[in-house]
Amino acid sequence: MLQNSFKYSSNHRQLISVTVYHNYFTSGIIEKIRIIPSMETAELLKDYQLKIKAIPAGIVLLGDNIERCNSASFNNEVQLDFYLFVDDIYFLNYTDITYSTDKRLLFTNDFSNTNLHSKDYTDKDCETDAYFGKGIIGKITLNLNKNNEFFGELIDKRLKESVNYSIRFKARQSIVRYNLTNIQDEKEIADYVIEEEGKKAIEVSFQKRILSNGKNVYAAISPNTIMVKEQQDFKYYLKKKDQTFHNYKKYIPQPSINNLSFSNIHDTFITDIYINI
Repeated sequence: MLQNSFKYSSNHRQLISVTVYHNYFTSGIIEKIRIIPSMETAELLKDYQLKIKAIPAGIVLLGDNIERCNSASFNNEVQLDFYLFVDDIYFLNYTDITYSTDKRLLFTNDFSNTNLHSKDYTDKDCETDAYFGKGIIGKITLNLNKNNEFFGELIDKRLKESVNYSIRFKARQSIVRYNLTNIQDEKEIADYVIEEEGKKAIEVSFQKRILSNGKNVYAAISPNTIMVKEQQDFKYYLKKKDQTFHNYKKYIPQPSINNLSFSNIHDTFITDIYINI
């Protein structure tokens, strides 16, 4: 898995970082996020002279004049609460969590590794019906300084390196439905096949389908499931069978999250691709 290689350059000591990863993106991280402290945490950070700085896909927590916290009055455990915003209307389309705007996510550092969830990726175990506020999809709770590793009089317990926490989202699985539009001769529908570049043709059966706008198309569902990605590493073509098999060849557009939806009929997510004949 990708690791956070960001190091904040300043005169402040970096205590922790939180980075949000997502394997939908080619970069491996999701950048359209904001992590904001709760009002109580914002006040606590002032008391400890700690600063939050935004980094790509996350935040770092920096200590200013950290030596002032080397006394018994700072021996206590510290709880920091942050809210996670994702500024992407398609987030639920490509993310493998419950497809509902009523669900929120809870992240904590209660686990043996630095993931803020119990499994490799965020899943239903993180979900809650709690409401944190408009636009907030999750709450991050960090319990720090259990053993005076950041503050307090036991200086020999102090961590020398930053603790880098991670939230990891996984992309959805989807099947692809190919929709042929503007068919002039219905008798030729049976002659069309789907071919992946460099591989054999996939025999599919196109059936008439009526879209919500009343338009007729001929649709076929691929037998293969794909993981939704920002950029797929395959190319498909629509071909028309004849004696030479080279009479008609048309590039099929890449799947788009704009056209991904849950199908109650098929009980799975479907990505629609429209091919104008």
